[in-house]
Amino acid sequence: MQLLKARLPEWVQDWLDVIIPGSQILLILVVAWLLQRTLRRLVRRASAHYQLPDELLVPINGLIRWLIIASALLLVLERMGVSATVLWTAFTGFATVGAVAFFAAWSVLSNLFCAMLIFVAQPLRLGDAITQTLQALGWQTTIQDFTYRDTPARNILAHRAAVSAAGPTPGPTRSSARRPVVLLGAHYDTRLYADNDPDVSRRDEPVPGANDGASGVAVLLELARSLDAAAIGDDIWLAFFDAEDNGRINGWEFIAGSRFMAQNLPMPTKPEVVIVVDMIGDADQQIYLERNSDEKYQQQLWQIAARLGFETVFIPQPKWTMVDDHIPFKEAGIPAVDIIDFDYPYWHTTQDTTDKLSGDSLERVGRVLEVWLEETR
Repeated sequence: MQLLKARLPEWVQDWLDVIIPGSQILLILVVAWLLQRTLRRLVRRASAHYQLPDELLVPINGLIRWLIIASALLLVLERMGVSATVLWTAFTGFATVGAVAFFAAWSVLSNLFCAMLIFVAQPLRLGDAITQTLQALGWQTTIQDFTYRDTPARNILAHRAAVSAAGPTPGPTRSSARRPVVLLGAHYDTRLYADNDPDVSRRDEPVPGANDGASGVAVLLELARSLDAAAIGDDIWLAFFDAEDNGRINGWEFIAGSRFMAQNLPMPTKPEVVIVVDMIGDADQQIYLERNSDEKYQQQLWQIAARLGFETVFIPQPKWTMVDDHIPFKEAGIPAVDIIDFDYPYWHTTQDTTDKLSGDSLERVGRVLEVWLEETR
């Protein structure tokens, strides 16, 4: 290297002392940036495959980022001529500060440890809150486990116990097996990445899913509490679909959970009709007719809504053509309706939070379904 340097012009030799360290520093920064992006993608793929909880992903990504930044900073300082002794002294100083910060942030770290413990020990399973709520309300629940693209998933079903003069009888009876089956459904999963977020830097974050997922679940759980089983002649089933909302991510398709259920119906007889509720909690609620839905049952529901005074919300005009959880049942020859308010500006963004919703919107949809079941079924 010295022999090559001696052969260069003097003005070039003067600049070499700047160019070489500068190039090395630039290379360190580029490698650090590429390494961070690569590791972040690997963590994202691992989380999608193993269904890692969001509480675990955030600290993992943060730890990776800060380790790479700290390592790159130390290498840059070394290239700038800072001695190893100084670097070691700085490192031990930072380690001491880190230890103090560790104890100061113990509550946060304990939550992280608990999240890891829950993930490893799995004392709770996906959807347990739904099944426990339904069971407490007297519904019989069934879990429909399946695997989609090497990822475990589970649909949840609930069946209302048959009502007789002697009281409720657990499970489907011979008489209930002959009664027409009505299936009400909603998906309970949320999208892994907010790829529609206006802030590009937040598109790797998960969607909270207050409206796109949770609103439909909330309505079905309230119906499970309030329905008058004695006033309904049909056999009522509730379905909570998994794997609905991650289409176009890692090769996934939309509505995987409902498609599996439509191909593996768990009830004794084929449903007479399927009603799906999705994204129905928007405070600015506008529910139009959906073009892939059964017109006969749409008309029944929208007429009841008008009679209840909801004609400005249940708008009897077609607007959307949706690929939603009703489609697999329609393809199986079962009449199906999608009640959906797709005029929602926070769809697939990090802003899909509860402050955008209204209890009145949820109540309107639930009331329409309740009256429809009690008067027409």
